[in-house]
Amino acid sequence: MNLHYAGIGSRATPIEIIQLMRRFGAYAALEGYSLNTGGAEGADQAFESGARIALPAIQLLVEKSCYDKPMLSV
Repeated sequence: MNLHYAGIGSRATPIEIIQLMRRFGAYAALEGYSLNTGGAEGADQAFESGARIALPAIQLLVEKSCYDKPMLSV
């Protein structure tokens, strides 16, 4: 069975929550979960860094191109 979770959230996440997200990212990686994330600053990067701390050789597919562009106003 393939296990996945979405590691996403706010760019303005409080540091206390960032630390919890890193811990969860590490735990999930060790339990065999695959991380799906956009890699944006803040919450996304917290999940990613936790996964990399737990499994340094982990390979993640992270789409970052959309975060380099300004947001559109409607």
